[in-house]
Amino acid sequence: ASTVPGGASCAGAITVLSDLVDCVDCINEFAVDCADRSAVPAFVSPYPAECNPIVGPTPTATVTETPTPTETPTPTETETPTPTESETPSPTPTSTDPTPTETPTATPTGETPTPTATESETPTPTSTEVTPTPTETPEATETATPEATETATPEATETATPEATETATPEPTETPTPEATEIGTPTPTPTSTTTVDLITNDAALGDYWGIDPGDVSANPPTDSVRQRIASSTPITINEVEVCLGVSVAANGNMHFEIWDDTTVGCAGLQPHCPSTQSGGNSDDVDVSTLPVMQSSPNGDCGTTDNGAKITVKWASNNPAPTANFWIVGVDNDTGGITGGIVQWGASPVNTPDTYEDTDFDVWKDNGDKNEDAYFIVRGN
Repeated sequence: ASTVPGGASCAGAITVLSDLVDCVDCINEFAVDCADRSAVPAFVSPYPAECNPIVGPTPTATVTETPTPTETPTPTETETPTPTESETPSPTPTSTDPTPTETPTATPTGETPTPTATESETPTPTSTEVTPTPTETPEATETATPEATETATPEATETATPEATETATPEPTETPTPEATEIGTPTPTPTSTTTVDLITNDAALGDYWGIDPGDVSANPPTDSVRQRIASSTPITINEVEVCLGVSVAANGNMHFEIWDDTTVGCAGLQPHCPSTQSGGNSDDVDVSTLPVMQSSPNGDCGTTDNGAKITVKWASNNPAPTANFWIVGVDNDTGGITGGIVQWGASPVNTPDTYEDTDFDVWKDNGDKNEDAYFIVRGN
């Protein structure tokens, strides 16, 4: 039986519950006192004999394993060798704060039950040592690897290669080269251009100036009936509208010409005169178709006895003056005017400013008549 060092023995009969409680308390006291002394043997000498009792056969301390095995899922992919379970060694008490406590197990034997002490460690609240819990690894389950199924490889079927069929190459056919046919160069068609009124004097009539038979082309046309025109930019003349008539029936043809203006070398020391013809002659005017114009025209051109508006055109070689120029009325050299004169309507006497000023008047026989002839210059 255990005896508390310096105290009473724990032996005694257990008949009631209080006896069992006393026994347990005694054993706990025994364990605590002996454990304290064994923890510091250098300061306890001799070691109490009560802590080494000899009671019959020496009880054997049995280490009780308390781990709870945890089941691990069985792997199915690979075979794992069976692990060998290792027993966890009992912890060795150290000089730290934990105090081992002996927990007795009371076993009744006959009349006097003798408790069998089972040695275990009761850690104090300040202990930091943890007893590892072993995990039991179950045996791996072997997963059978399925055997590969052999797939028959189909035999290749030989496909017959068709023999090439020879295709006859056709012989080239000679194509005769056509002989070149000479084609005449077509005459270019004149490109039509927009014709607009460029310079105008269409005032009411009050006089006229006659284009006489035999008043043919001259260079310069010093004595012919002509009107001086003011122009500051280059133009191309397509047509000129004039007011024409006859006093008596007449026949034959006449035309108009355009002459550039100059102020140098004029006959009779005139300040300006025609110098060089621009372009070619106009288309002919049939005199026999002209209406009557009275000796003293009075009113707008085209009214009774006031002649008619005649459009004179250039089919080719259009005049293209670049500055001031002259409009000149001319009798044809061949097939000219017969039976009378052609009258070119003009403004009343002594009205030189109907068109521009006195420098731009109608002239005849190399003299300024201080009037302005009727005209409309069209072109572009």
